[in-house]
Amino acid sequence: MNQINNLSKVWKILLYFLLGFLGLMMVFTTPLIAQQPPGIIPSARVTEEDNKILARVVSQEGIPASEELKSLLDKSVELKDFGAIAFREPLKSSSKNATPIVLFHGIFGGASHRQFRQLLSSLDKTGAAVYIMDLPGIGRSAKPKTTYNFEKIDQFIEDFLREVVRRPAHIVTTGTTTLSGLKVASQKPYLVKSLVIISPNGINTLASPPTQAQNQAYQQALNTDDASIWVNLLLPANIRPFSQASFSQPSFLEKNGDIFIEEALIQRPNIEQRWISYAFIFGQFFRTFAETSKNVKVPVLAIFGADYKPIPANPPIKPDKAEQFRRIRPDFKYLEIPQASTLVATEQPEAVTKAILEFSCGGNCAYW
Repeated sequence: MNQINNLSKVWKILLYFLLGFLGLMMVFTTPLIAQQPPGIIPSARVTEEDNKILARVVSQEGIPASEELKSLLDKSVELKDFGAIAFREPLKSSSKNATPIVLFHGIFGGASHRQFRQLLSSLDKTGAAVYIMDLPGIGRSAKPKTTYNFEKIDQFIEDFLREVVRRPAHIVTTGTTTLSGLKVASQKPYLVKSLVIISPNGINTLASPPTQAQNQAYQQALNTDDASIWVNLLLPANIRPFSQASFSQPSFLEKNGDIFIEEALIQRPNIEQRWISYAFIFGQFFRTFAETSKNVKVPVLAIFGADYKPIPANPPIKPDKAEQFRRIRPDFKYLEIPQASTLVATEQPEAVTKAILEFSCGGNCAYW
């Protein structure tokens, strides 16, 4: 009975903070296969259409039903403190003399390297030398039960650049990882030739430390190995509102909405991915843009969707805007891409590709 009461408290606390944190990072959330304690957390209503989506997802890690969602990660590297990291190195068709472009995806419930699949395809077509991976705790990479935070992601980015890429690179980060990209650029500038931050945070979102209630809820989830939050919140009916806010064009979502839900649901068997997701949901990732960016001297481009939508909440949450970052670092370059919301690299991959190449290497990365 005490455990049920404790889990009920966790649920109440989660409800208070979930809409604020789960939606901030362009959330494509993910359920997992597990048995929930009855009566503790209410399940979202699963429609007939949702069941069709669920039926398309193969219940094996990394084996999606849709061809376009199959993983492109074909290599693995052991990194101290992180275990096996799944990644893809540049294609053989890319120039051997090219300065690498390294894509670090965001952190949220259904996260994986697939968040950059449209951008990766667009960059590959240009001949750019692109690395991509699943972050630690996510997807096909090792997922130890540990306390995840920005410091761990900082260290991972540094280690991956040092031990896998092995030369200065153009770094592309999005959402949550923009704040780690800035930290590494400030502390290890010799690893970073340029930095692109897409839909960055640290003004209002992810800028404040967790409350005592959030910390208590996070520790409760860790101590009890709780999976019920992951089971009941991360369903198609809960993903859909955030997906709708992440794109500016209704026609784009009408055409692609189901595949984005399926993209998140691929992680269903990845039960251990809940640890990094819980750290995100319960506020363990926090850092201010002002503090993190103040010592950054490498070239930085910040990309935003010009037609962003508020995140569904009560009241609705407005994403951090370009002018807020510009007031703090006016020397950075800023670009707002039309017909895009927070998932600008998904909605307008060609425009983002052009911006990355022109900024990083004058449009000629293959020979830079």
